Amino acid sequence: MPSELNIVVAGGGLGIGFQTVTYLLQHTAAKLVVLDVDISKLTVLQREYPDRLWAIAGDITKGGDREKFKELALKRLQTITSLVITAGVIGEIERIASFSPDRLVKTFNINVIGPILLVSSNTSRRVEFAETKQCQSLLGELRKTKGRAIILSSAVDKDIKYAGWAQYCVSKAALTRAIELLAHEEPTVNVRGVYPGLTRTDMPADIIAGKYKGTMYDFEVEKFRNWDVKGEIEPPEWCANAVAQLAAGVIEGLPSGNVDYYYKHVPRCKDDWPKARL
Repeated sequence: MPSELNIVVAGGGLGIGFQTVTYLLQHTAAKLVVLDVDISKLTVLQREYPDRLWAIAGDITKGGDREKFKELALKRLQTITSLVITAGVIGEIERIASFSPDRLVKTFNINVIGPILLVSSNTSRRVEFAETKQCQSLLGELRKTKGRAIILSSAVDKDIKYAGWAQYCVSKAALTRAIELLAHEEPTVNVRGVYPGLTRTDMPADIIAGKYKGTMYDFEVEKFRNWDVKGEIEPPEWCANAVAQLAAGVIEGLPSGNVDYYYKHVPRCKDDWPKARL
């Protein structure tokens, strides 16, 4: 583990991101600056770690918020040894023939454009998708420290498909390719993509409850119900603990550029836990 851990987390307010922050605070000496739209849980945690955790409310798709995030990170941390991006949404569950163009753009902004611009944005030019403004690259900071970038994607990026999941599958496919290309272009930065398992969030709960009947096929919904009955839907801590260990350098994980399940990067996380694969 490096002697100094200065970690920035985008999407650390809920779920896997919040549990990643919690693990880092409890098990390492890391200092963290965290961005999310909802920082209510982080604010509570900040009272316990006032000298190690700083949270800022902001939207990864907005250039001004990304810039404030980086400014706060450099003010509090001076250097950045790891970047963790857990921000993401499933988007609108609707078939291609029927989904909203606005929701499609929003999903791509959050899952692809925002993360890419957070890493690399150096432009003041406005583009059609996520808002941009002059923003020095976080990648430049990671080059200085030969640091790590740990980015959550999803195993729906390749062969997995469910009716109504086009926005999620296609946006995560684009993100996975961006992760792989970033590693290819930046040999001094350790870049790893991480797939969570099927994690207990509102999404599987809604599917199990029948919210998407008529959009998803019945046999697809039944798969989720069977996983739920068997106790195979995972708590966010399982993936989060692995992400935290990768960010802290406790475990190297698979070689830079690999995008795979969290327990492939950190095998000891696997143990005998039952797992549902999407």
